[in-house]
Amino acid sequence: VMTTFMAPPPASTFLAFHPQDNNIIAIGMEDSTIHIYNVRVDE
Repeated sequence: VMTTFMAPPPASTFLAFHPQDNNIIAIGMEDSTIHIYNVRVDE
């Protein structure tokens, strides 16, 4: 039996909100990458 395990994703180390639009966030990751998200939900 062969089992493959995936490495865990890098941990986030920083979170910042856009100063004029709180729907945009930047997340700094442990591996030095930055992810930018627009978290606005349109209903």
